[in-house]
Amino acid sequence: MIMADVLTWFLLITGSILVLNAYWLAAISLAPRLVDKCHINYRRPLLITALGLLTAAPFLAVAILLGRANNPALKALAFLCVAPGIVFAMTGSAGLARKVGEGLPSTEDDKQPWRRVLRGGIVVALTLLLPLIGWFILFPWTLISGLGAVTLTLWNRRKARAPTQHEEGQPHASAAAQPVMSGMATTSSPVDANV
Repeated sequence: MIMADVLTWFLLITGSILVLNAYWLAAISLAPRLVDKCHINYRRPLLITALGLLTAAPFLAVAILLGRANNPALKALAFLCVAPGIVFAMTGSAGLARKVGEGLPSTEDDKQPWRRVLRGGIVVALTLLLPLIGWFILFPWTLISGLGAVTLTLWNRRKARAPTQHEEGQPHASAAAQPVMSGMATTSSPVDANV
């Protein structure tokens, strides 16, 4: 192996570790509550993996069909079908980095909670560099489970926001408007008294 090959591999490995950790740190800084919920969802790895596969399958199918076309615009559209999923998958997999980082505790974690993600991210990124197993099994699983963790988090958030009063048969009104409406119903107006 010549020096150029060694330098190429060194830069590829270093660059991949830096890029993965940059995504995970950006996710924890921009959406800390989302990453916290994804971290909790990693307690059920089989569920989030299955959910990630179900979420990714239609987008991948459309992207593959569009990518086979000879039209460059359709190939760009294929990339646009997959790109948001990759961003969501990287955001969700920040929960995995945090989970691994919690297994490596430090006294600074209370003051700087992002350090958990950094420590865990370095460990996860190094495991992804393992030839064959890391490239073809662990890296796809990290992305698919990350997508599943985000999907489950957003699904649970949607279910939590569902109005409970409306489901029980009560009229759907905001809490602030209900006292005003009930007060209007009990107050008689002069027009009602004349009738």
